[in-house]
Amino acid sequence: MRYGWVGKILRIDLSTREISHTATEKYQEFIGGRGIAAKIFYDEVGAEVGAFDAENKLLFMTGPLTGTPVPGGSGRSAFYSKSPVGYPREVCAHSSMGGSIGAELKYAGYDGVILEGKADKPVYILIEDEKVEIKDASELWGLDTYESQRIIKKYHGTHVQVASIGPAGENLYRMAAIVHGTGHAAGQSGFGAVMGAKKLKAIAVKGSQAVKLAKPKELLKLIEYTTSLIYRADNPPRMSGNLVMVDKNGGDFYHKYYAGKFSCSACPIACQTAFDVPGVPFGADSCKGQSLVSQDPLLNLEESWAVNQLVNRLGLSTSGILQVFKWLVSMHAAGLITEKETGLTFSNHGELLKEIAYKTAYRQGFGDIIAELLPRAANKIGAEANKHFIHFNGWGLAISFEDLRLNSIFALQTATGTLAPFVDQWSFFGVMKGIFHLPEGLSNETVAQISQRIFGSEQAYDGVTFENKAAVVIHEQNYRMLNDSLILCRWVHPLEFSIYQPDYTGDMSVQSKLFSCVTGEDMDETGLLKVGDKIFNLERMLGIQHGYRSKEHDLQVVDERHYTEPHPASPFPDKVINKTEFMNELTNYYRLRGWDEESGMPTEAKLKELSLRRY
Repeated sequence: MRYGWVGKILRIDLSTREISHTATEKYQEFIGGRGIAAKIFYDEVGAEVGAFDAENKLLFMTGPLTGTPVPGGSGRSAFYSKSPVGYPREVCAHSSMGGSIGAELKYAGYDGVILEGKADKPVYILIEDEKVEIKDASELWGLDTYESQRIIKKYHGTHVQVASIGPAGENLYRMAAIVHGTGHAAGQSGFGAVMGAKKLKAIAVKGSQAVKLAKPKELLKLIEYTTSLIYRADNPPRMSGNLVMVDKNGGDFYHKYYAGKFSCSACPIACQTAFDVPGVPFGADSCKGQSLVSQDPLLNLEESWAVNQLVNRLGLSTSGILQVFKWLVSMHAAGLITEKETGLTFSNHGELLKEIAYKTAYRQGFGDIIAELLPRAANKIGAEANKHFIHFNGWGLAISFEDLRLNSIFALQTATGTLAPFVDQWSFFGVMKGIFHLPEGLSNETVAQISQRIFGSEQAYDGVTFENKAAVVIHEQNYRMLNDSLILCRWVHPLEFSIYQPDYTGDMSVQSKLFSCVTGEDMDETGLLKVGDKIFNLERMLGIQHGYRSKEHDLQVVDERHYTEPHPASPFPDKVINKTEFMNELTNYYRLRGWDEESGMPTEAKLKELSLRRY
């Protein structure tokens, strides 16, 4: 009897229209989601393949907890491919989304879908249990993500779950999103553009089967315990309804337009808040809805919500559009660009954001330049344009949310991570200390106590010194791999703390217990972390294979300006990163990882320990 996994991965060749299956068991040691996807990509896609090539593969994956009653894990799914966001080289990347489409894929009888080749005309995939079809999408091509989903549901029933691209993906905007519903998106890695290159408009799934559980009674008790650590109705966590946190109108926007909250499958938190604003298509969103208004004091919430929904409908990326917006405003203020040459209205930020969105999605005029993302666009504009942002080498974006000069953990995490810098920073430290405000009652002193419990040091999470930060970063990275492979929501897991416990004590063993109850696999927290280590090293080898990971690349990620140009809010002496201290801890990181200190590559001993092979 198989538990958790359903046993099959669907393989669809859009060029030949051939449909086949691969056994999940072949890859099960990598758990699911990001882990299995990275293994398939490592085995099947060569370094010479570009993001928009027919030979590139797009993997749509679930994890063993997907489709079960596990809170924070039931509806999640992951995408994996060669990302067009990478710069100067395209990189292998991951992006996940919530909602219900992941659970629906499991109910249809599949742990994942491997999409390869390129259709000769627009198509969408329809999966209804054993019935899998490649259907004509000519009438859908050019429509936005909301309308595409509406029409597919009209044809195949309201219960079908759909993930679609918009005009941005069709026109190969390098950070185009895959959108599910109105607020769920795989939006960091540009996989909407990968679908666009394959002429794939949407994936629609409807299933009627069940995911079998190894220990259902034990699981229900564990779910009750887990829920007590993550949610309480009379005091919901702060990520539940993010626009409330930045409502500059004292609650007016929320009370005037609030239309309800929505959850991902089987999750109690309901982080999706819906608003019904006149003149704006109805929709819901979570954290990205606040980013525009929280970083531009000239925008009100009505304008922010209108832009947010436009971005979702066009299949853009909120963070990508926000970065371009800030960059263009800075260059306009410096006299490097004008309204006449760009066709943009800099005097009205609400209109400016809408213009950027439309021009980027359709690659109209100046939008054709900015659709290439900051580094490539700056190269076309001229050398001075590069001075108005600090680039993360390897990723086609600027610094977002947190400057690396503001804490040591982010600097080390970003240098050694395998994905987009902001996404790799998403951890206990990132959420609770660096990026968002501390939850009510969770003081710096409490964070120090949690740090003491986990690492035996109150300074482990301080972010001020580089000393002994390598162990913290490795801990967060390995847990991140587990989250993305099981697949669990990073808002919720791992449970390093709980705001609902008197001393804020969490329970990090929950992940392994959930995994064991669902799958029947007897694996404790230590064993599961070993798998996280294995997946992280696999992605390191994938980066080396594709030419964008080594010690040299790690050092290039932290821009020289971080060492020389002071940041006024930096806690470091002289307001810059001390290069010697950073280099010393990077070497310590390699040592703890079992990597060669000169090259940054996993040693043969490390690969043997993890049963990995060199490419």
